[in-house]
Amino acid sequence: MWKLLKYLSLTVFILALLAVTALAYLWTTREPDECFIPDQYSLLSSKDTNGDAYQLYYVVAGWADKLEFLTLYRGDLVYDKCGGVSSEALDNVDIDRGPEGAANQAPTKIIIEGERIRIEYAPLSETMTPVSELPVEWRRPSKNAENL
Repeated sequence: MWKLLKYLSLTVFILALLAVTALAYLWTTREPDECFIPDQYSLLSSKDTNGDAYQLYYVVAGWADKLEFLTLYRGDLVYDKCGGVSSEALDNVDIDRGPEGAANQAPTKIIIEGERIRIEYAPLSETMTPVSELPVEWRRPSKNAENL
């Protein structure tokens, strides 16, 4: 009787292990049907230069801790099925601001020189200008500037 019970429990254990392995395989090989929260893109400025359309976007990424940066693209953005951008960026610059350490500053101006982004900063004050209201200056590339 005990031998039969032992073999029966071993058989049930092996079948359960096979079922769990099969479910794990099916779960890992399935196509994801859920999209994560995509980055938020806001067009700040655009400019046509010699037939090329350049677009500067303010991007907010992250779920709990938000990251802010500026991204420069040539041409219209291409989106994937989840709403994320799959276009290749020409340049990407983080926006550093806040009262902590070296980031005791606030952005005051955005400069696009050729295919590069530069942000001018000033000491942090009580009121900060939203990124969407910062002036954007488009400049021709200087002789010393590196372009892609």
